[in-house]
Amino acid sequence: MHYLKSIELDIGKWQPSPMIPGGQRALAAELQIYCPSVQLVTFWIGNSRVRWSYTTNTGQWQHKIDPQLYPQYSNTWCLF
Repeated sequence: MHYLKSIELDIGKWQPSPMIPGGQRALAAELQIYCPSVQLVTFWIGNSRVRWSYTTNTGQWQHKIDPQLYPQYSNTWCLF
């Protein structure tokens, strides 16, 4: 997993659900500890996609929420 840059995780059924941004950022940062090359972590929670991107310039995680999306319609999951 040395070259892994992006990962998508469906955390919609986790209990308790990490719905708050601080919990999601902590999960993304924890993944980066074990895989330092990760720069984009996407969490699926029901029909919402929360994308966390790591900026090397600032050393911080930024997030963007895309509501009303579904994993089965994401182009990331498609086979080419």
